[in-house]
Amino acid sequence: MPCRRAPIRYAGLDDFTDGGLHGGGVFFMLHALFILELLAFSYALSHSFSSSAFAMALLPALTFGLIILPIFAMLLVAQFDSMVTEKAENRMTMRELIAILMLSWAGTSPHGFFVASTWILILPHEFTNDHTAGYKRGVRMFSEDLSPVWLMVVFSVTKTVACFATAVYLDVKNLMPLPEPAKP
Repeated sequence: MPCRRAPIRYAGLDDFTDGGLHGGGVFFMLHALFILELLAFSYALSHSFSSSAFAMALLPALTFGLIILPIFAMLLVAQFDSMVTEKAENRMTMRELIAILMLSWAGTSPHGFFVASTWILILPHEFTNDHTAGYKRGVRMFSEDLSPVWLMVVFSVTKTVACFATAVYLDVKNLMPLPEPAKP
């Protein structure tokens, strides 16, 4: 994997491959898990369409919708929270809303899992070391305290197993016994 290691080394993210709390190859494990989940997701959804032309036309739109849907859900939660809660100090913070968004992304689509887990893994770790206080405050919203990477990995493994099981079941369900050979 020298091709993938070189940009990470030059970006100053050696600890993602060398060890530590966020290291130990977690970044590369997320890549492998994303690929497995994407295969399972595609395999299961391929049974939803009658022809490959419909699948090629509708699956990108469905995937995009699964990335956009959690954003609207988070905005609805924020809107309802501001309507129901009278005191400003009892309202949800931006950090909590972003945690809802990250976990929703990780729970809905393979692409959302990969984006959310990578942001949670890289942003707080890399950009809070030597940047300005205002920027640190903004990056602290992507906290692993409220949306941990291990929970996103559990979501991903669960979705992968469920999608593979669904796809295999649908494949086996459509099997028919071979006809008996003709007797001479």
